[in-house]
Amino acid sequence: MKHGLDSQRAVHDAVAVCRKIDRHFSQSCLAKEKLQEIQVGIPRTEAKSIIKNVSTRWNSTYYIDEKILEQKKALVTYSADHDIVLPTKNQLVAVLGTVEQVTCEISSDASSAADVIPIIKLLTMSLECFQDDAGIQTMKSEIIHDIKTRFDKVEQEHLYVTATLVDPRYV
Repeated sequence: MKHGLDSQRAVHDAVAVCRKIDRHFSQSCLAKEKLQEIQVGIPRTEAKSIIKNVSTRWNSTYYIDEKILEQKKALVTYSADHDIVLPTKNQLVAVLGTVEQVTCEISSDASSAADVIPIIKLLTMSLECFQDDAGIQTMKSEIIHDIKTRFDKVEQEHLYVTATLVDPRYV
């Protein structure tokens, strides 16, 4: 994932904007309080802080992007009186959301060896079929390439094949 995120300038720039917003609110109590006041005044918006982005964890990039998009109305209102740059429409959340969902699924206590082949196939197909990829084609291609490279022999592993074949969910 890190390689895919680093592969495209537009993605790198979008992540940099999100990190700058994160720093703005984490370094100023007044800014954080003002944002919370704005959030409370917007219907169907909860007062939430922006999640910290950790460069060593790819999913924190997903979570910060998701929170910024979720709080877009409050951030736009805040930016009217303060000098912060907001990200534009972000397809990054959709692609990373798919990978995060699969990561959570395969990491859960309920998952088993039988889930490996179907989940890898589902992830690859989902990414390949994702059409709204303006500005993130290179990142998406790199992620797909890395998945195929890392898991190219998974269908030849007897443990995974047998587990999938005997699991009634995949009959």
